[in-house]
Amino acid sequence: MHEPLDMLHRELYHGITVAHLVGAVILVLVVNFIWGKLKRKNRPDIYEQVRCLECDWTGEVSKYHRVCRKCGGDALRTIYGEE
Repeated sequence: MHEPLDMLHRELYHGITVAHLVGAVILVLVVNFIWGKLKRKNRPDIYEQVRCLECDWTGEVSKYHRVCRKCGGDALRTIYGEE
């Protein structure tokens, strides 16, 4: 009945157990998740949502380099809020 728990204490290499390995994987996943959230939150406001008037592409472009990523056109309209 306790076989799965006993497996966690199984030594893999010089004192490192399966429990250590599982803990390290969980720690890496949590750190990556938090890092991703912080990175997105601190994103600079140099991007804006636009729609290309030539090919109707919608997406984000830099405020300083307003060029459509699909057709290369410069006829872009800024999208404010929800449409």
